[in-house]
Amino acid sequence: MLKPAILAAIGAVALAGCQEQIDRQADRQADRIGNAMADDVNDAAANVSGSLDNLSDAIRGQANRVGARAVDEAANQTSRAANDLADQIRRHGDRAVDDMGAALQGAGASLRDRDAPREPVEDRGYDDGGRRDDRR
Repeated sequence: MLKPAILAAIGAVALAGCQEQIDRQADRQADRIGNAMADDVNDAAANVSGSLDNLSDAIRGQANRVGARAVDEAANQTSRAANDLADQIRRHGDRAVDDMGAALQGAGASLRDRDAPREPVEDRGYDDGGRRDDRR
């Protein structure tokens, strides 16, 4: 009975040694797996970060282009509106000058008519019976 007890004790020691080696191997394997997973996660995070940076750059570029186009279009519309307004102002100014000129011509004609010397009564073509006063 001693033999089986010794064998059992030797087996137990051997198993304990194996268990310790298995635990060390398991710990090393767990470390390797953990490190590999951490590397994969870091690589994935770097890829996501790079992709987000690229996407941000693309969006920024698009926004800049859209903004530049919007500013250019606004400048073009403002320029067209300013040109239209200048044309309208010129037209109104020309019309006002024409109207003022016509009014001044009319006023001048009216003043000339009012200040024109009048023919004396006898020179207006009335018949005075042959009597005429030549005191002019």
